[in-house]
Parts: sequence; C-alpha cells; structure tokens
Amino acid sequence: MKIICPDCKGNGFTRIPYAQAGEEVHAQCEKCASSGEIDLKILADQIKVLTFRNEKLHHHNEKMELDIIELRKDNKRLAAQFDESLKQFRNSGDM
Repeated sequence: MKIICPDCKGNGFTRIPYAQAGEEVHAQCEKCASSGEIDLKILADQIKVLTFRNEKLHHHNEKMELDIIELRKDNKRLAAQFDESLKQFRNSGDM
C-alpha cells in the first residue's frame, strides 16, 4: 500500500524558497525519489529504526546523567577534603 508523499504532496518535486535560492527553483523530492508516493512498508521500517535509535539515545542520556551526578558528588567531596587540608596546614603555622 502506498500513500501520497507528505513532502512533495504527490508532485515528485519541492519548491525551494526564493530567499534560499535567489530564483524560482524546484528540486526532486528525496523522500519519495520523485515518484510522489511512499510505500507504507518502507515507512514502517523507518519508524522501527528511529524508535530503536530513540530508545538507545534515551538510555545513553540517562547513563550520562547518572555519571554527571556522581562526578558532582566526587567534586564536592574533593573540595571538602581540600578545604580541610588547607585549614590544617594553616593551623599548623607552616604557612
């Protein structure tokens, strides 16, 4: 089953805005390969691929968020250790 291409609306080409090209230009539609129609099976396959990529990206973002939280905790801990060491050094009279 096929549907009309939403990009070119079945024409097989798209109009390039005058502001971009400086003249009236039409380009072949890349989404439907200038046929004006798209096979629903191809769209379903693309949706599967994009859904998979989306899930992987969300998982990666969640992992990165947890890593950042851990780094911030380590940073606070190290800053506190440094402040304590500096305070001890100043109190020892060596500075």
